[in-house]
Amino acid sequence: SFECRNHKLIRYCDENFDRIYMSTGTSTWKEIRKSLIFVQKSALTLLHCVSSYPGNPKEANIKKIKHLQNICESVGYSDHITGVESAKVAMSFGVDVIEKHFTIDKDLPGRDNKFAILPHELKDLKEYVTLYEDMHLWHGLNYLESEKGSREAYAGRFDG
Repeated sequence: SFECRNHKLIRYCDENFDRIYMSTGTSTWKEIRKSLIFVQKSALTLLHCVSSYPGNPKEANIKKIKHLQNICESVGYSDHITGVESAKVAMSFGVDVIEKHFTIDKDLPGRDNKFAILPHELKDLKEYVTLYEDMHLWHGLNYLESEKGSREAYAGRFDG
């Protein structure tokens, strides 16, 4: 997040990488917009982030994602809230990327391990992502093939 305003680094990344993930924590709206100018060649994903460790759900400012989507085609969520439920909420805003800290032991040294997710939480989040993606598959406006039997069972009771 703190490098979001490092224009020299952003220019370097733009020259040397195909995609840039830029976390926006600690930045003002004006600073975020200014940093976008330095990305000319690379694909960019802006990550909404509140750089507070651990994060507080009441300070997630999750609706900022919609504003980021107005200035950048690809938007993600960098989450520092304990657990995975907050990442699931962010998915309802149509984010492309979820960033969570990961650990195998919350008692390891370092501040990040205290709020990082454990393997079973990562599995839970992955299962949710799969369910979310499955339920967002577009099948058109008409009934599904899987409904054909039900439709036939009630033939004659309704129009068509």
